[in-house]
Amino acid sequence: AFFEGLKNGTIPTDKPLVFVWGDNFSDIKIQPIMQFHEKTDADLTMLALPVKKERISALGAVQVKSEEDLTATWFMEKPQTEEEIAKAKLGNTNQYLGIVGPYILSPKALEWIKENYTATPEKFHNAKGYDFSSTIIDTLVNKNEETGKDFNVQIYIKPEDETWSDLGSSKDFKAEMLKIKHDKNAYKYMPLLYKNSIASMIDDYDNISINPEAKTLLAQAEKEYGLIFKNVVAYKG
Repeated sequence: AFFEGLKNGTIPTDKPLVFVWGDNFSDIKIQPIMQFHEKTDADLTMLALPVKKERISALGAVQVKSEEDLTATWFMEKPQTEEEIAKAKLGNTNQYLGIVGPYILSPKALEWIKENYTATPEKFHNAKGYDFSSTIIDTLVNKNEETGKDFNVQIYIKPEDETWSDLGSSKDFKAEMLKIKHDKNAYKYMPLLYKNSIASMIDDYDNISINPEAKTLLAQAEKEYGLIFKNVVAYKG
């Protein structure tokens, strides 16, 4: 939907675009990220989560110039080797930077994506479909010479008092629903989770069905706390 929206003009390219994953569950405030994006004159701003070393291989990993200069210099989706993982280490800390979203894209970046997707859509495709992280982020951060443009990619580190969780598996989904069951103030903002947002994470996404366990948890959350979810999909992970 994102790529086609750019191609057919339903997503405008004359102003910044905020891109949020549908399977993220958070109370992240967008306005400070947008202010940071504008202040640094970024083409792409990404929210990063400082994590322990053992968690970084499950995320998109990013390297920055320094703790003071958060310009991205390297990106890899789910690094595996020690050399790859070490690049995501934040300065002299014991933390590693994992990209979680949301992202903010500038008109310059949107125009480049639109132009190149229209001309060569296969470049934005991998085994699981059209992929944002392993194509767009990788290209904007790592392949400036190939694009012929000098993209400015900045990292915004998640504030400690804001929350972020991934609902990419039924296990994670259940954990967050149970958290809400015991503390309805666990999250200030409740996002809608859309089927197409996580379809690319599932191999056979032409035959997605709602997990019965997730459906029960949804009904319970909606009944007890008035939470509204639409087109939610959880899968056995």
